[in-house]
Amino acid sequence: MQATQATQTLDFDDIQGIVLYGYGRLPFVRYVFLSIEDADRARAWLELAAGEVTSARTVKSPGAATTLHLAFTVDGLRALGFAEDELTTFPTAFTQGMTAPYRSRLLGDYAANDPDNWQFGGPKTPTIHALLILYAHTEEAVEALTTSQTQRLEGVGGISVIRVEGGYLKDDRKEHFGFKDGISQPKIQGSGRTESDGEAPIKTGEFLLGYENEYGELPSSPTVPNALDSNGDLHGDPGDSGRRDLGRNGTYLVFRKLSQDVEGFWKFADEHTKKEDGQSDRDAAKHLAARIVGRWPGGAPLVLSPSWDNPKFSDANVFNYTHMDPKSHGCPAGAHIRRANPRDALPPDSDESLRETRRHRLMRRGRIYGPPLADGQPQDGEAVDRGFQFIIINADLHRQFEFVQQTWINSPKFDGLYRDPDPLTGVHPHNGGRCLTIQGEPVRREITHLPSFVTVKGGAYFFLPSLRGIRFLAQGDYAKPLRQIDASSVPGRK
Repeated sequence: MQATQATQTLDFDDIQGIVLYGYGRLPFVRYVFLSIEDADRARAWLELAAGEVTSARTVKSPGAATTLHLAFTVDGLRALGFAEDELTTFPTAFTQGMTAPYRSRLLGDYAANDPDNWQFGGPKTPTIHALLILYAHTEEAVEALTTSQTQRLEGVGGISVIRVEGGYLKDDRKEHFGFKDGISQPKIQGSGRTESDGEAPIKTGEFLLGYENEYGELPSSPTVPNALDSNGDLHGDPGDSGRRDLGRNGTYLVFRKLSQDVEGFWKFADEHTKKEDGQSDRDAAKHLAARIVGRWPGGAPLVLSPSWDNPKFSDANVFNYTHMDPKSHGCPAGAHIRRANPRDALPPDSDESLRETRRHRLMRRGRIYGPPLADGQPQDGEAVDRGFQFIIINADLHRQFEFVQQTWINSPKFDGLYRDPDPLTGVHPHNGGRCLTIQGEPVRREITHLPSFVTVKGGAYFFLPSLRGIRFLAQGDYAKPLRQIDASSVPGRK
């Protein structure tokens, strides 16, 4: 759809805060996965929750100690009462879901990542209908918030908790492999956050429906007939179709639980950097690990500091590849950060690469799970699951998340490489086919049979509505009228 209006100032009161803010000051989170058994009672619960969902405006106000967010799968919308005619206005990636055979293949969800093996979200686990996301500043606060919300769910009835996942941020912002994370994040045009790392803000429509994207168009947005919005909760369709825009100020959320083989990662680095006498070389192992990631554990990018972990560049994000590292001798061409955000390195030239990269940026909102490592290294044979709760915010699941995962992360053909998927998170269709190429003079070094360090344990695609959208889901006319529910049986309902 061609844009019919200039980029607008964001409606902070209508946007869920998680879209614009990463909640670094609220390090503890609970992801509560829900199943809807009774649509009427679920809508009654939504009516209560709608007044508690944290808006971007609320986040901007000082002092908020907790936040609450809501998102729904296509099965959840169907369980609430959506007709198939309304669901067809959502994008195919969302309606098919993450585990559809075609999508599983392009995402690399086969072999060890097969959804049949997942803990949640797979075909052998209970169907996920909704996701309640709760943030707080302490572990005790997030537990108390989770308890109060689940008690309310029990009081309303008709909704069951099928799984709770807990996550957190470490003070040093490092994930379990030991690398500082969250350094490179796009700025959203209109959010009030200005250019600070060499990249101009990305068009709003890359992350929010209802705004112009990097193609100068309005992203496709789900709609409902006018007659279903008798309360007038939703905006009108900007295409003048006579329908109401359910998507405006909403977006899509990707949730992936990724288990990290921390012991295997560092054993690999150690085994491939031992000295001639067989002794471990800790510095060389750290350098190889940094080449896999593209940054040193402290955060410094190899492009700016190829030989050591310079704390001066711990948060540096102003760099390019074409001019600073044209032969990839500092940062290997296949390193994780080069694949997740190629910047100016893609053909045919740096200007076109920068334009193309802006069309595939992702907003990350992840946390880690599992106990932190006491000394930065796992104990031999330690049977503890640690990993990353990978969350992506984007307005186009296929063009953004799925494209990056298939074309940049998993593809063995990238920037002149032929057998090298992403060495950190990528998969290869043939067992033992993963390689790591380290460019250098006089010859490059190639490490074959690269093992997998990350395994998918669960996931789903969600629609993250606006606050208006949540009110519509609670009160709109798309489902049968609410049955009368005794107010005394619903905590917080008057």
